[in-house]
Amino acid sequence: MLGTLLTLLGLAALVVCGVGMETVELLGPLEANLLLGLVWLLIGLLGLAAFTSTPPASRGYLRGAGLLFGLLTLGGLASGPLFGLLPLGGALPLHAVAALVAVWGGFRLRPNRATCPDTNMGAPNPER
Repeated sequence: MLGTLLTLLGLAALVVCGVGMETVELLGPLEANLLLGLVWLLIGLLGLAAFTSTPPASRGYLRGAGLLFGLLTLGGLASGPLFGLLPLGGALPLHAVAALVAVWGGFRLRPNRATCPDTNMGAPNPER
């Protein structure tokens, strides 16, 4: 779900911004530019790829996305665009919620035996 949302936001930002780096309002107070749209699109496409792969890859994606969105949230607290390129202030709530959801999913979700019968669910491996 996170990957789909970010892919759609990234595509919308690319369509609205075109090839310019100027900041535009995407959805209400949500500001974006070409670079931020590319960031969202890349993270979203990686999320869609992780969704179709194994549970360790999905958890790894969620942990990495949580860290990245946490950093984007902290960058949005600064006045002005981050490094003069990323307008993060308007996307602060989106990045904060995405960071919380991704970190929760990356560290709390566990595969179940019905969907991943080969996963030992953290049990010790007797073959070692």
